[in-house]
Amino acid sequence: MWTERGWRSRHVCYLSWVTAASLVACSNPNYGFSGSDLSQSPAKGTDQSSGGSTGTCTLQDVTIPVRVMFAVDASGSNRLPTVDQGTEICSDSDYLTDGNPLHCSPPTDPQKTFRRNSITQFFNSYQGKTNFSWGFEIFAGDSLRPLITADGRWPNFGNSAAMVAAIRRFSGNTDQGGTPYLAALAGIKQAIENDPGLPQTGAAAPVYFVVFMSDGYPSDAINGTSPVTVDLAALKSAITGILALAPARITLSTVYYGTINDPVAASTLQTMAKAGLGQFANVDTGSISSISVNDLIKVPVGDCK
Repeated sequence: MWTERGWRSRHVCYLSWVTAASLVACSNPNYGFSGSDLSQSPAKGTDQSSGGSTGTCTLQDVTIPVRVMFAVDASGSNRLPTVDQGTEICSDSDYLTDGNPLHCSPPTDPQKTFRRNSITQFFNSYQGKTNFSWGFEIFAGDSLRPLITADGRWPNFGNSAAMVAAIRRFSGNTDQGGTPYLAALAGIKQAIENDPGLPQTGAAAPVYFVVFMSDGYPSDAINGTSPVTVDLAALKSAITGILALAPARITLSTVYYGTINDPVAASTLQTMAKAGLGQFANVDTGSISSISVNDLIKVPVGDCK
């Protein structure tokens, strides 16, 4: 059962938070924020240009099969303020008499504005491309919930109509529970394994872009509560297993979002993006309502095909 808990840290030492999104190459361990809005700009230190391009080839131009998978945090800390490393929902005693939080971390995306806008804007740009297929799963409590399935149960990829229905279901879902990263990664792997196109070669071989979004800690890969110790080895092992399904054809990028910047949570997601050969974005949802998913995707081809 999903509870109201949401794994989101309440550290007293934070990085400087500027009203912008920070998008950085995984090889650059920079958790700071830029004074300009990079949510619409290419990642630093890469050869990307805006729109997910490599050289003269853009994602819009690619004709080979493309699979895009969104794995999205649906934990309680998105919707409600939390205390004690995000393990409990704030009670009346956690507030000052004037209503300001005393020990509480504010909710990170209570109306789903950031998550839904980011996904929908990207989807709207590519939903007409017949070479694209879509995957969407949410994770909370101790399990994942695939919103696009092959048989109503197992995660898979679907067409644009399936993605429209998945976004609608996501919008109606109540955020609650923890943030089981390992369960989410297992679902991503299963979706790719279930794809009939996985064994294909040459121009028929799909490329897979995974975008993993979370506001906190992996509740199924941590020890302790203050401070939290993350089992990075378990996370990297799971990601390595995903990439091994189709070497050089899969990338996993990550997004850390919230209203308070937590350096440990952010660095965990950046480490995951590095293991996934992808990009990392650190976003203040107090000032940014969406991010360009294009900037998280690097087209892995030299010539458009």
